[in-house]
Amino acid sequence: MRRALAAASLLLALPVFAVNIGEPVGKLKFKDAWYLPRTLEDLGPAKAYVLVFAREQCEASEKAADTVRDLEAAYGPKDARFVAVDSADADNQTQATWFALRHGWDFPVVKDWDGACAQALGVTHTPEVAVLDGQQALRYRGNVSGLGAALDAVLAGNAPAAAETAPEGSPLKQESLPSAPVTYAKDVAPILQAHCQRCHRPGEVGQFSLQTHKQAVKWADGIVAETKDHRMPPWKPAPNDHLASPRHLKPAE
Repeated sequence: MRRALAAASLLLALPVFAVNIGEPVGKLKFKDAWYLPRTLEDLGPAKAYVLVFAREQCEASEKAADTVRDLEAAYGPKDARFVAVDSADADNQTQATWFALRHGWDFPVVKDWDGACAQALGVTHTPEVAVLDGQQALRYRGNVSGLGAALDAVLAGNAPAAAETAPEGSPLKQESLPSAPVTYAKDVAPILQAHCQRCHRPGEVGQFSLQTHKQAVKWADGIVAETKDHRMPPWKPAPNDHLASPRHLKPAE
């Protein structure tokens, strides 16, 4: 079976090099709560864009959440557009949205599935923020504690006095390709058996069967697309401690 089936489901992308302070970031791409592709242009024109990188199960993100909420309430009316970005491998779209809802974040939430957005901005931790000006040039990168001063400067058309601060919190980590060759029997078939064949077999609700190597190869492109965006295996409940055996693929899978 094609190596792409296993490799692409690791949410990998080609290397992206981080821009320097003052440089335009190019077109950042991510997925919204309905798994639709989005860019900053979808937020509309603004004097400043604030990308807040945070995630579930990150104590530092939890501690900074109220500060972020208050800053958005103060600077949103001044033409600063906030967007929450989850680049964590282990989080799905539901978890990203649930984090924002729990903390009263009244601004868009997107998922950076392959980590390309974080890499382009040079973001390495959660929580961490990146501030862009109206022309989408990077003006600030770093700690939430420096966000207010950075926005005051950018909205006034000036460069922040401290354009970069050391991030704190949890490091972002993207999964890497396995060092050993990937095979269908050793690597792919166990994942299909554990997560897919309950439905994708004759007589069940899946529209096609995934019981053989030939069938998996036939549907490989669709499998990659659905698992990369965490639409499959299906699991809609918000994260909590009361539901057993959630049907999520692990990052390595």
